[in-house]
Amino acid sequence: MKAVYCPYCGGRTKRNGRTSSGSQRWRCTACGASTTVRYDDTAARLEEFLGWLLSKDSQAAMPGGGRSFRRRTAEFWEVWPMPVPDGELHRVLHVDGIWVARDLVVLICCSGERVVSWYMARSENSRAWSSLMAPIPAPEVVVTDGGSGFAKAVRETWPRTRVQRCTFHAFSQVKRYTTTRPKLQAGRELYLIARDLMGIETLHQAELWVERYLDWCGFWADFLEDRTVVDGRRVYTHERLRRARSSLSSLVSAGTLFTYLDPALAKAGPLPSTNNMIEGGVNSQLRAVLRNHRGLDVGQAREGGVLVVPRALGGREDGAREARHDADRRGHRLPVQRLLRLAVTRGRRAGVGRQGRVGGPPPQGPVPVLAGLMDGNGCSIGTHILSYKPHWGQTYMSDCAHWGQT
Repeated sequence: MKAVYCPYCGGRTKRNGRTSSGSQRWRCTACGASTTVRYDDTAARLEEFLGWLLSKDSQAAMPGGGRSFRRRTAEFWEVWPMPVPDGELHRVLHVDGIWVARDLVVLICCSGERVVSWYMARSENSRAWSSLMAPIPAPEVVVTDGGSGFAKAVRETWPRTRVQRCTFHAFSQVKRYTTTRPKLQAGRELYLIARDLMGIETLHQAELWVERYLDWCGFWADFLEDRTVVDGRRVYTHERLRRARSSLSSLVSAGTLFTYLDPALAKAGPLPSTNNMIEGGVNSQLRAVLRNHRGLDVGQAREGGVLVVPRALGGREDGAREARHDADRRGHRLPVQRLLRLAVTRGRRAGVGRQGRVGGPPPQGPVPVLAGLMDGNGCSIGTHILSYKPHWGQTYMSDCAHWGQT
């Protein structure tokens, strides 16, 4: 056992019986002062709390229904691990949003090794994305699945950063409309075209893919214009197939599908084409915690692990506390998700937005695709993204000075 020293004179102490509560009393051999020592078990209790939080164990299965556990760990519900970006410059960053409630989304930014920062908001909009990105130094490339408001935010916050749209999400969006077993020939062909998007490894393959997609658009153009009368209104017969086409056309026209193949960016090493790293490494872990502790109510988390969320929305813990007290006064045992929504609603308005629909007219002719592509910042990138030529050394005209290659 470690020696106990007097808090008054610093002298050595010796045992001197126990207090009425049973604690060991110590008496200083120099000044005669009496004291007790309280050992800090915070680290052990925090480890116990995290062990439960990150596991599948339920409090109901603990001795006494978890009452002692809740008493020992009550203070840790009020611990707020807020992100503090360290200012490190990253070459590539991944961003994504995961919805944990109907009106609560966690926006996450991570590198290939760790989570850089996160931000919680009521919806995916440009203001929320800008709040996430502003404290972080702009990377060379950012990989995204195209959340609502992200394009505007990246233009304003990271104007010189190139955008890479996740090719897997591009394929998944088409699959959502066509299904995995399309009934129409046009749908089967478009599904295969979108699926092949994930296997492109060279600029030549990218050019062939775009030409193949353009051929499909031209061949089925009249077919997709067919209309049907429904309830007295003329609607497109193949509306879902048109939406699948629009989702790909907007990405092709934006020039963000093949950023990872740009030779100027790939000099320092290969670039990712998907957001799989953040999906499997971060989002899946958050979903696992929510799934393992589903059904947790106010009575079980009175000091509110769920209350972490409203405070992270901008330090508005008062709204969460007020919501909890309202529930206590009414004698209600609100579900965790309901408490979250109530607390967030009481907080200051954080902006409202809806998931935008990806769309746009199909490209007309070869020029807009092969010679007039735009990057995610609205800047022309000439023809070198999809039309790679051996004479790469020549200068290409561009609206962005940093795109001139000499």
